[in-house]
Amino acid sequence: MNKIFILFLTLSISFQAFSTEVEVFNWNIGLARAKFINLVPCINRRIGAMKEYFGDIVNDEDKTVVYALQEAYSRRFYKYLRSLEENSQYKVYPRSFKELKKNGILFFTNAKVENSYFIEWERTKYPGIKRGIRFIQVENESNENVFIANTHTSYSNRKKVSTVHQSNLNQITEAINNLTSNGSKVLIAGDFNIGPDYSLKKQKYDPVVEIWKPFLTTMEGIGMNRVQNFEPTWNREANFLVKKPAFFIRNFESYEGVWEENTSVIDHIFTTKDIQHLGHEVLKPVNHNENRSCKITNFFLSDHFALRAQFQM
Repeated sequence: MNKIFILFLTLSISFQAFSTEVEVFNWNIGLARAKFINLVPCINRRIGAMKEYFGDIVNDEDKTVVYALQEAYSRRFYKYLRSLEENSQYKVYPRSFKELKKNGILFFTNAKVENSYFIEWERTKYPGIKRGIRFIQVENESNENVFIANTHTSYSNRKKVSTVHQSNLNQITEAINNLTSNGSKVLIAGDFNIGPDYSLKKQKYDPVVEIWKPFLTTMEGIGMNRVQNFEPTWNREANFLVKKPAFFIRNFESYEGVWEENTSVIDHIFTTKDIQHLGHEVLKPVNHNENRSCKITNFFLSDHFALRAQFQM
């Protein structure tokens, strides 16, 4: 969730192979809407602020940057990112909004992408939403295949482990194992709706024991390391958009009028062991403009904070 730099070029520029250092931004931007109903508050106001934020992004010719975004359901936001392609090295994947609107999973990157494809979840909680895993395949300077994945899983509620959530996590490990078994380098970022400190209001089981630890053990078993971030990316106390959810969430998808999830780390980045982790931080982009319609100022741009990390590929 934060700023890089922008350099508008007047000439056509060819995309480069991956430079040695890669910066990855993993961010659920919370532009979720159903039948014109906001699932996260203040979407229209936040889109305007996000356009300013992404409009300040610049190409660094010495570094590859990858934005892995989830809940990017807005056509207006998608068209704006596409417009940035004209004078920059960045491109958007998928290449059509028709595909994006089904799952909200998007890449915005200046990497030279050889291939892009999507694996849909075998099981989903909401039939109209077809989330899964989006992959982009790129080459690094050593001409090795590198796969970067972006995902958004279902979730488990306070009463029991969701079989849909578990199925999504199983599908992630299967898809990654298919790549790592062939010697490919893999990085996966996303909103996993589970983590090392995950808890729910008045939960009836321990999701860390029953979901997170088995998933983490499986990921480690196929050669994946997690970026060791323990700063919450979902913060009930600090983020207004979580503390005061939209009407739909308060009345139909919540427990006692609020999100069930307590403050926790639910957005992660995993890599194969041959990718060196250089550093990371949790970013909290803020819009400083007055927001009368949402009755708040200095609001965060999403209900999630972003995880930014640097890697040596």
